[in-house]
Amino acid sequence: MMPRSPQIWYQLATLYVDLGRLEEAERSFRAALEHNPEMGAAYNSLAALAFRRGDVGGAERLVRRGLELEEDLRASRYNLARVLEARGETAAAERLYREELARFADNGRARFNLAQLLRERGDRAGYLEELRACTEKAPEFGPAFFFLAREELSAGRLEAAAELARRGLEVDRSSEVAPLGHYVLADVYGRQGRSADASAEVKKAREIEARLHRRAEGG
Repeated sequence: MMPRSPQIWYQLATLYVDLGRLEEAERSFRAALEHNPEMGAAYNSLAALAFRRGDVGGAERLVRRGLELEEDLRASRYNLARVLEARGETAAAERLYREELARFADNGRARFNLAQLLRERGDRAGYLEELRACTEKAPEFGPAFFFLAREELSAGRLEAAAELARRGLEVDRSSEVAPLGHYVLADVYGRQGRSADASAEVKKAREIEARLHRRAEGG
């Protein structure tokens, strides 16, 4: 009915991404650009797909083109930061993550990546601060809850660890990080003498890992 609508092509592409149908997603993003060559969001999304398949140079070209077209495009600085981080340019990557968060404080992925950069350079206080901020400002982003839960577990604060793990699993039950939430709960229950509950959580974690392994192999 509306084959020349760039917005419809773009929305279709994002659905394909969610379904893991990345080749169809790329074709649809490019169709959006055919009908609107000035759509920065489509360039940014193509950059994310290029980075995902290991084409770092292509990802950089695409995301920079998107930024030329739309200076305040959501996730564009996040995607460019990932490119620079992959090249070892961590200072520039950190600056871009912070610029992204100054514009979009609820970008959980950007804040989580920033937290990991701080941890890697030995800034533990900054790492924990960003993880906590992520759970507050991006409550739908599960990994921050899981990593913070692990920190609480290491400190022996079992109830805090369990609560964070549960909150993370409420919003993220199937990602590659989700097993960590179940393993944290298993550890908590084990320390509390709840062996049956601990075993159940380990089983859930391994079921997710098995599903992810089958998906990676195309099964």
